[in-house]
Amino acid sequence: MVVAKAVAVGPVAHADGTYGAIYARPGGPNWAISLGQPTPAKAEDRAMVSCNHIACDKKLAFTDCGALAQRGFDYYAASGPTQPAAESAALAGLPDSSIATSGCNGSSPREENFRS
Repeated sequence: MVVAKAVAVGPVAHADGTYGAIYARPGGPNWAISLGQPTPAKAEDRAMVSCNHIACDKKLAFTDCGALAQRGFDYYAASGPTQPAAESAALAGLPDSSIATSGCNGSSPREENFRS
C-alpha cells in the first residue's frame, strides 16, 4: 500500500533566470524588496531606488526566495529555496523579530517598500 501525504511549502522559486534584492536603512524604518528582475544589477538598482537610495544599504541579493526580518530598526535578510525557508532563516538570524517582507523570483518584476 502506498500512502500519499500532501505538504504545503508555500511559494517556490523558479529557475527562470530572474533576480531579487533587499535593501534597508540602517537604524531607520525604510526597506524595499525587488523581485523578478532580468539582471542582478537591475534588481539591486530597483530595490535601492524604491528604498530611498542614499540612506539604504544592500542586505541581500538572491536568485531564489528572500526575506527580511525586522526588530525595531534592526534587520536581517536571508534566502532559501522557498518563501517559508527564507522567512525561517531570516527569523533565525534576528531573534524576537517579525517578517517585514518576503518573496520569490519567477514572477513579473515588482517592488515593494516601506518608507516613513
